[in-house]
Amino acid sequence: MDPFEDCIKKGRLKPVEPDIDEIKKEILTAEEELTRARTCFAEKRFEDCLVQSYFAMFRSARTLIRKKGYRDTNMYSLLTGLKKLFVEPEELERHLVDVLSLAKEQKDLVYEGARCHFQDTQAILRNSEVFCNRVRELLAIPDLPPIPPMEEIELEDEPPQPNFDDFQRPIDRGDRDFPPARRSPGREGNERPWTTPDSMPRRRPDSPYPFRPRETRPKRRD
Repeated sequence: MDPFEDCIKKGRLKPVEPDIDEIKKEILTAEEELTRARTCFAEKRFEDCLVQSYFAMFRSARTLIRKKGYRDTNMYSLLTGLKKLFVEPEELERHLVDVLSLAKEQKDLVYEGARCHFQDTQAILRNSEVFCNRVRELLAIPDLPPIPPMEEIELEDEPPQPNFDDFQRPIDRGDRDFPPARRSPGREGNERPWTTPDSMPRRRPDSPYPFRPRETRPKRRD
């Protein structure tokens, strides 16, 4: 079965009446998302920029489906509707739909804790601008002019690495005098000696940190 017809049959794409006011409101919200994405990019908050860029494309894509009389329920139905209603008639470039799908995957990775780099974020942001303007052309609403392009921002590709020599190293206490060995209170036969210099493993010569041995408790004898 055709994926588009399958989405309609299973309720993933629901028939609705096109509402120009709702479409215009959604487009203006997408423009606000894109503006926030530009601000985040200028402030080097690349993760927030990628998320805002995705939502700008997502809202814009939903207006195209809404104009054709359908409402999506998930990302799969949205992409299927775009390909059937706009890519196949050659009204929308396929690579823009691929960018939307890629931005969705990157957004999910950011939510899982991934970090974004300058080049990847800039590419998503630029394509988001192209996507939003292309949607406005397809909608052909007189009160929605094209979004002006963002000014060029020159940033370093990667942030400078910190100089670890500037950090104060911990004091080496390998020659410190330890008190004599004592035993912790407990049942007879179940005591454990406290740590003494003789029980400590030798420190690696290339490590500035002294070893902290893990204390082990003997098994309890019943």
